[in-house]
Amino acid sequence: MTIRGSVNRDLELVVSVELADANGELHALPVVVDTGFSGELALPRSVIEFLGLPLNEEVTLILASGQRMNTAAYDGRIHWHGRLREIGVLATTGESLLGMLQLSGCTLTATARPGGAVTIEDASGSPSPGSEA
Repeated sequence: MTIRGSVNRDLELVVSVELADANGELHALPVVVDTGFSGELALPRSVIEFLGLPLNEEVTLILASGQRMNTAAYDGRIHWHGRLREIGVLATTGESLLGMLQLSGCTLTATARPGGAVTIEDASGSPSPGSEA
């Protein structure tokens, strides 16, 4: 299964992912692929509240600027390459971001121009760690 998206006018790579709410219902959400983010997923608190994600812990992040930021980490589930996968979700005040840990074992391809194609393909040849059968 290939995840597809496009490059927006700000040259951000945007794909749609499906996230499960507390009742297991899937909701499509556009996210920006952020190769500078080492985590799995970061979502605005309003989206986390809408999905009803359970709080896991409070964490301290180190931003690219070197600044430290405290935030909450939640337990989430994403439909990823045909499987429901448990992931860590960080609360953010900015955009919804898909990070490099979530992209582990994948091939990311993008045509870097507004409207260009973005694809994420499973390159591991096996189910992702944390996958549920």
